[in-house]
Amino acid sequence: MAAAAARPTPRGAALTIHASKGVRVARLVGAADVMSAEDAARATGAARREKNTALAATAFALRGADDSQSVSAYFEYDGTASLDEPAFVHLQFITWIGDENERSARCVTLRVSTTSSAVAYARAVHLPTASLLAARRLVLEAHEDDTLRVGAGSSASSRKNTGASVARIEKCVSRVAEAFSAGADSSPAPFPEALVPFAEAMYHLRRGPMLGVGFGHDDEKTTARLAFLFASHDVAYRSLAPVVYAWNGERDVRSGSPFPGTENVFGEEPFFAKLPALDLALAPHSAIVVDHGLFGAFGWVGRDVGVEPGEASGDATTTTTSSGANANATREAAVEAVTSLATRLARGSRSGSRSDINGGTSTANTSVFPAPPSLVAAEGSSAARRVVCRLAPAHRDAPHEQDARFPPVRGTSLEARRAFAARAPPTEELTFFQWMRGLGVDAPVTPWAPWR
Repeated sequence: MAAAAARPTPRGAALTIHASKGVRVARLVGAADVMSAEDAARATGAARREKNTALAATAFALRGADDSQSVSAYFEYDGTASLDEPAFVHLQFITWIGDENERSARCVTLRVSTTSSAVAYARAVHLPTASLLAARRLVLEAHEDDTLRVGAGSSASSRKNTGASVARIEKCVSRVAEAFSAGADSSPAPFPEALVPFAEAMYHLRRGPMLGVGFGHDDEKTTARLAFLFASHDVAYRSLAPVVYAWNGERDVRSGSPFPGTENVFGEEPFFAKLPALDLALAPHSAIVVDHGLFGAFGWVGRDVGVEPGEASGDATTTTTSSGANANATREAAVEAVTSLATRLARGSRSGSRSDINGGTSTANTSVFPAPPSLVAAEGSSAARRVVCRLAPAHRDAPHEQDARFPPVRGTSLEARRAFAARAPPTEELTFFQWMRGLGVDAPVTPWAPWR
């Protein structure tokens, strides 16, 4: 109730989009509706200006005024103008708030350069935004398929529609590989190294709550899809590709990260490092939080957290009373840190301050409404499956692939890798590299970096 009362109310906001000749708005997805010419003129005051451009095709009424919602604009080239190099495309976005008596406007103008180089284009792509735009279009098509099926009274299972959606995802990835490997003689087709995170996002989409066969009922999938289409950019992207935060105890922040290529995300104790959303993070001595945006924040605590390597569960060594007390204290600290972070992420706070959890006065969630669930589970418990299912399998990948995509396992012996694979949750799901090879695409083994 507090979160609902704190949400700002809309004030007749409108959005107008203008683009250079030859480029038009093909579609707008999200919390907006197309406006008629008359409504657009009233919302923007166009009737009072001498030069009234045709706003009906580019004017949209915004449904909300808070940061928990967003809109996605899709542009296409209609061929009516030349875009030969060197050339630029100008895009202008104007938001109008208020009525005829009190109106304010905010304007953002972007100048986008054109290029005929596929390599330059790939390097210029903003990967989170490109992944989110592609995912929203695919999710919208899946939602429309289900709407048509229900409207027609079809008794066919939605599994068939899910299969069609997965086929669209695979076609999207294959088309990207073909577009950037034109002229390459090698088979399978090489995937551009700069766009590997895009392919990973599509991989998470096909197995996640919106399209994956292992998540929820059809009605739950419909709710998840609609929430994803309307969510803000940051929340929607975390809903598409989960983010993992690994706890490393009450470590001095100034001492640096224990994981190669990572750093303390929140800049304060306890230490949390960002890692890929892979099941390799489920080591018995680890404590992690999986931030899945709209779908919740989930903590997981391994059974050997706080236990010295020689005293791990299953070893013959007997722990002493002192070491047992230390292990219990460490485990309690891990549970407290993971619970605090999971709760904070579910409420939408990402500043790193713990005051909003312990003794804070603000309970409203400014990023997600309604607030998603938060849960902390122990390794081997029934609730742990809610964490495990959100992490992509990687324990069957080759050692060099694991080393590149998951820094903490670098230097791990083959025996230790086999032991982890033996205790990993059984699954028939393909790993990312196996999935790409199945599409006839060669995904380069690039070192992982926390680019999000």
